[in-house]
Amino acid sequence: MTKTICITVLILATTMASGQINYTDSKGKDIFTVYQTKSLSFPISPAATEFKATLTTRLTEGIQYYLPSGPNDFLVEDTSNGGFKYRTQDSSKFTVAKSWGAIMSLKTGGITNVLSNSSAFNPTYGLALGISNNIDVFNNWDNIRRLNQLFIRTFSLTAFVNRDNVKIYDTLKRAGSRQRPVSAGLTFDHTVFSKKLLPGKWILAISFSATAEYGWNTADLVKYQDNKPIYTDPNAVSLGDVAGRIGNLDRQNNFRFRLSVPVFVPAIDLPVIDTALQLTVIPYYASFGKADASFSRQTGVFLNISPGRFYTRDAKLVSGVGIGIDWIRTKEKWSGRNVYVAGTLNIQELFPHKDEAAEKIR
Repeated sequence: MTKTICITVLILATTMASGQINYTDSKGKDIFTVYQTKSLSFPISPAATEFKATLTTRLTEGIQYYLPSGPNDFLVEDTSNGGFKYRTQDSSKFTVAKSWGAIMSLKTGGITNVLSNSSAFNPTYGLALGISNNIDVFNNWDNIRRLNQLFIRTFSLTAFVNRDNVKIYDTLKRAGSRQRPVSAGLTFDHTVFSKKLLPGKWILAISFSATAEYGWNTADLVKYQDNKPIYTDPNAVSLGDVAGRIGNLDRQNNFRFRLSVPVFVPAIDLPVIDTALQLTVIPYYASFGKADASFSRQTGVFLNISPGRFYTRDAKLVSGVGIGIDWIRTKEKWSGRNVYVAGTLNIQELFPHKDEAAEKIR
């Protein structure tokens, strides 16, 4: 039954819906996240044993914001359906389209052995529910730059519950037992897009997230292997895969704060294949740890490559894949460089389709 559930989540992650464009660091934690409605995608991260499916459902009808050009250009109540509409529908004045969405995310981890049908398969599970304020479409960047406010923003708040699955070795009893601790927490994510800080077709964003978790000290416990050598000689010994962790499993409050500054570079045209490539450079910094100890620090940069261009009419943030490098400072010592590949693949973007969300907003 357990394997059936995990395989189902895996299939959902690769064939059904994900409303999230998510780029991560070398630990698989977010560095830049934006929720979108009706996207078919799945994440790629250094945490290769974790599969995740995220669905964002629109709670409200999309609202189209535009440049006022006269006294009658404003949002008014539509008595025919109880909603709102604009007195003018001149698409040349449109700026952005926004909506509210509900988030549901399912994930399963520790699935290394699922394909080999191993009896040692011990999965982890996660569930997240939340709400997001989405930018569905960037209609016209030239109009956006003419707005009075400096930023346009998107944000989300999610509550999550995770169930771990780990074998804990008791040094007094000299025996290990499998534990399934449950943790819970909140994540707030906020991103602003600047219209005027960079010239021309360069676009800058500033993204911040904060996570508070009532969790466990699992990551602080030392890993161990069963004392059953696979190979031994006078100079070397191989004990096989990690079996679990040694120590006492205790409650602790965990926190993570992250800041990133995505820079959208003008797209590169590829006339040979009649397309363009959008490059996004994302420098980031994170601080994380438990409440009663000094925090670890992480700094790095990620280069994302995606098809199409961001500075165009009716643009969306398009999923892609990239390469990153970061360093982590723990206990006054920096790690070596961590080089990794991560990103988000959108199944819908691989095939021709009609953008129903954009059409509905229109």
